[in-house]
Amino acid sequence: MIQMDERMDVTAFMRLFEEFAHGFVPRPEVQGHIESYAPEREHVKQAFPLKCERADRGEGVTDIVLSNLLPHSECERNKQRGD
Repeated sequence: MIQMDERMDVTAFMRLFEEFAHGFVPRPEVQGHIESYAPEREHVKQAFPLKCERADRGEGVTDIVLSNLLPHSECERNKQRGD
């Protein structure tokens, strides 16, 4: 695997990016994965303004942001906590 560092020029990076964008992203399984984020994005779009209002009122929002706005796994522990 090629790693990006100061020795890699822009042309090489663009070649690798084009390969990724045209070879990997269009694959059906990748598109399905990308589409799976849509409900989460909608939830965050609706929830974010409410969190901002709470923060503007001086209420603590750290826990609510960590549990409701950041992506997290659907693991058993999170299900038990109600996340």
